[in-house]
Amino acid sequence: MKTVGTDKIQFILKPSQFVNIGWFLAAAGTAFITPAIGIFFGVIWLWNCLVIAFHEFQFAERTITEKQGVLNIRIREVHYYRIKSIRMEEPLLYRLVGISRIELITSDPLIPAISIFAIDKGDEVRNYLKEMTVLRRQEQGVKEYDLR
Repeated sequence: MKTVGTDKIQFILKPSQFVNIGWFLAAAGTAFITPAIGIFFGVIWLWNCLVIAFHEFQFAERTITEKQGVLNIRIREVHYYRIKSIRMEEPLLYRLVGISRIELITSDPLIPAISIFAIDKGDEVRNYLKEMTVLRRQEQGVKEYDLR
């Protein structure tokens, strides 16, 4: 297990390269008709493959960290006790290959939402997030109130 400060990383998830299937099909399809356009789409496909390869979600004991970027890196971190709502979606194409998307709505003013997309074992991750949210809220003594 890796450690970030005093927070031990439990597991790391990376999005599936399946999200780039459209660019791959565009590159392959147009390569036969017009090679120049096929090369253009191929370069876009390769860049998007790099973007996905350098995108990761680190699930630590207290936080979720999203790290992304090929040339410039952006790191966003949210504490579990700040998660207000968890939504899991499995669009048809995702279901065909067994991946899902989890949307987290948070109470963090800088990071109101996080999309954990194209991940394997979405149900297990969703259940883990629910458990960690309840556990960290109890540990911190955090109670949620909605003002209407």
